[in-house]
Amino acid sequence: LRVALICPYSLSVDGGGPLDYSGPIKDLSPGEHTISFWGVDVAGNLEQASTLWVFVDGQPPFTRCGLEGNNTTKGGVRYVTPQTRFVLICNDNGSGVFSVEYAIDNPDFQAYTGPFTVGAAGQHTLRVRSTDRLGNREPEQTFSIYIDGQPPVTTAVSKLDREALTQTVT
Repeated sequence: LRVALICPYSLSVDGGGPLDYSGPIKDLSPGEHTISFWGVDVAGNLEQASTLWVFVDGQPPFTRCGLEGNNTTKGGVRYVTPQTRFVLICNDNGSGVFSVEYAIDNPDFQAYTGPFTVGAAGQHTLRVRSTDRLGNREPEQTFSIYIDGQPPVTTAVSKLDREALTQTVT
């Protein structure tokens, strides 16, 4: 953030001592700041101080990926059913969230408008990111997911007669 005053002014940042204005105010730390400024003419007359409140937002938002439905994680892969819904939750402590986006198995992101399913069985890569109102974009997050819509098949075998008593249970 750069704040520029166009006349000879004195200023105070966050209640600190007066400073002679010498150019744009830069390198303010993230967070809220109060900048008071006033002019002094050649006769020494002081202008009534004006105050500017600014919020410096240097942090991107953070997106979490939640799941609604059956899921489990094994070996860094999230296993879900075709009905499992993905919910993206984004927080920004500064200027506010501008956009939340996701991509499944391709380079093109799309706007997140609500919970979604992936549907197609097999291995997939989900990428998510968010941007705040000042253009701060979080680093892309990547999730490895596997859509498993097939129930397990269990076979029972009797020790007495394996060929006669074999049954498949689904």
